[in-house]
Amino acid sequence: MKSMANILFVLTSTILISECYLMQDKSNPGIRLRVTNNGLQYADNVGIKTLFERLRKDNIEDITRNEGNLEYSMSKIKNDYASIASSSFLTAPGEGLILQATGIDLDFTGRLKYAYKKKVWGHWVTFLRDTVNVAFKAREIGFKLKTRIGADSAGRPTISTRENDCSSEVGSVDVTFSGNRASMIYNKFSGMIERKIKDKLKEMICKKAREAINKDGAKYLATFPVLRDVSNVAQIDYSLVASPTFTSKYTDIPLKGNLNLVENLTLQLSSLVYHEEGELQRTIRPEDLPRTSKLPLNTKSFEMFLYKLYEMYPERPVFLKLYTTKAPVFTSSRSGINVTVTGNVEVYVIAKNGAHVYALTVGLKANLAGSLGVKYGNLTLHTKSFTAQVHLVRSAIGDIKVNIRLLQWFLNDFIKSGDFVKKLNVIGDRGFPLPMFRNIVWEDTAISTGQGFTLIKTNLKYLPNH
Repeated sequence: MKSMANILFVLTSTILISECYLMQDKSNPGIRLRVTNNGLQYADNVGIKTLFERLRKDNIEDITRNEGNLEYSMSKIKNDYASIASSSFLTAPGEGLILQATGIDLDFTGRLKYAYKKKVWGHWVTFLRDTVNVAFKAREIGFKLKTRIGADSAGRPTISTRENDCSSEVGSVDVTFSGNRASMIYNKFSGMIERKIKDKLKEMICKKAREAINKDGAKYLATFPVLRDVSNVAQIDYSLVASPTFTSKYTDIPLKGNLNLVENLTLQLSSLVYHEEGELQRTIRPEDLPRTSKLPLNTKSFEMFLYKLYEMYPERPVFLKLYTTKAPVFTSSRSGINVTVTGNVEVYVIAKNGAHVYALTVGLKANLAGSLGVKYGNLTLHTKSFTAQVHLVRSAIGDIKVNIRLLQWFLNDFIKSGDFVKKLNVIGDRGFPLPMFRNIVWEDTAISTGQGFTLIKTNLKYLPNH
C-alpha cells in the first residue's frame, strides 16, 4: 500500500502542477508568485551591498582641470568608507522596480598635483608647484534608480536600466589637504575641488548603480532555477511565461509550473513515463517493495479476496501495471483542490518457468481533495479526503465479480482507517521544490488557489551567509 500511495501521489501531483498549463493557452501561468513590497527587502539588501562593493573596488576616474591661474589634477582616488542611512526597493506600477537611497556618506583619499601660474610681462610664470595628499568627505548623498524587469527566451527573469533612469544628488563635500603647503593652497583650491567632486560623484553614483544592475544584477537573475529536480524521474518547469507585472503594492511573477516526467533506468523502478497525451504508467515488481512490507507482491497476499488467483498460482510472485485511461480532471477553488484520476491496474503472475501470465485487469477511479502549502521552500500537498472505486475490466481466471466487490469493501475499510491518507500526507509533506535564489529564504508565506492557478504570496529575506 505504501507503493500504491506513492503512485497515486505522483499521479495527483503531476496533474496538480501541469493540468492548468495543459488545458490553457501557453501564455497562462500554472503558478503565479506574488512578492509584496515588504518582500523586496532582499533585493534592497543585494542591490545596496553590490553598489557599495563596486564603490570600494573601483577608483574614481582622474580629475584634470585648467581654470585661470590654476592647473591641477587628482589621481589615485579611492573609497575608504561608505555608509547609508536608509534605502528601499519598491514597485513602480506598470514599469518595474525603483531602488532609492538617502543619507549615503562616502570618504575618499587621493593625490593632488597642482601648479599656480601668473602672467608676467606677457609670459606665464609658475609661482607654486607641488603634489599633496587630499581627503574628502561627501555627505547626504542620495539617488533614485528605476529598473526594468522582463523575461528572456528561456523564461529566466531579466533586469536592466538605462542612462536616463537614474538621478542623484550630493549634499556637501569637505576637502582636506595635507603636505608642506597645505594651508597655502586650501583657500585657492577648496571651492573648485568641492564643486568638481560633487559633479563627479553624481555621475559616478549613477554609473556604479547602473553597473550593479546591468552587470551584477543581470548575472544574479541568470541563476534563476528554471528547472528544479523533484527526484531522479521528474522536473518542474518554473520558467516565466511572460514579464512580471507591477502594481503599487506587489509584483506578480507568472510561472509555467509544468511538471515533466522522464524515464528512469534504475533497477528499483521499471518505468515512469509521462506521455504527450497526459497518460502515466508504471510497473511495480516484488523487488520494488521493501522486505518489511506487510503485503508483498505474492499471490498469497491476494488469497483473502482473490482466492482463485491463489488457487491457480499458489505462492507465486506477481507484478502490477498501472496506467491512466483518460485525462485526469483537476479543479481548484478557494477551499482547496480536487483531483480525479481514472486508470487500470493489470495483474500478472510470474510462473515457475519465468513466464509472465496475465491474470486480470481492475479499473480504478480515485478522487483526492486537499490543500496546498509551502514548507521549507517546497510546495506541499495535504490530503483531506480520499475515495476509490474499483470494478472488473477483464479476467483470465474466471468469474470473479464477487471477489472484486470484496476487494472494494477491503479498500474502503483500509481508507477509512486513515492509514492510506496518512501515507499520502507523508509523501505530500515532502513536496516539490519551489524556485529559489541562493542566499534567499521565504518568510510569512501564504498560498491560495483559484480557477486554473495557484497564487503564492511571500516575503523574501536575504541572508548573506546562508
